[in-house]
Amino acid sequence: MQTKPFYIGVDLGGTTFKALAVTPDGEILAHRSGQSKAEGDVHAVVAAILQTVDALRADVGATGHELAAVGLGMAGIIELPAGRVCRAPNLPKWSGVDVRGLMSQYLNVPFAMENDANVALLGEAWLGAAHGLQHVVMIPLGTGVGGAVMIDGAILHGAKGFAGEIGHMVVEPNGRQCVCGSYGCLEQ
Repeated sequence: MQTKPFYIGVDLGGTTFKALAVTPDGEILAHRSGQSKAEGDVHAVVAAILQTVDALRADVGATGHELAAVGLGMAGIIELPAGRVCRAPNLPKWSGVDVRGLMSQYLNVPFAMENDANVALLGEAWLGAAHGLQHVVMIPLGTGVGGAVMIDGAILHGAKGFAGEIGHMVVEPNGRQCVCGSYGCLEQ
């Protein structure tokens, strides 16, 4: 029997993570989720994500598919291509963590990661509302308020990886304090 490739995408948020196993054309083969609690232990959450990857790999592998790669999108500023979290206001314990290193030492397939808003925009450009478009602005809402910009079909990262991140723009100078430390952010 010839194996067919599949991919696992993980969305790591401030309270939960969700994982999907998909074919190269976007067919969802299986999905799972777990807890990521922002105040929780980073290594415990990574272990839970890896267990979820293993479970999806086993579920989908039984159907003749073979895992080709794993991708992770998470809130925060990600140092690319290194895979280190520079700053993650909604996941404060993740700042400075070498996520690529933690994941890659366990996985035996390629691993990629990116800011979750950018990943959401890439997904919409691949199969969703932005399919076929070259210039798109997206504002995803979850635990926080994100933002992503695509110009000429490529994600705009900016000089420090913060392009499009509108959730931490100050819109009310005397507003409530935000998890990022500023006051009056849009996210508040």
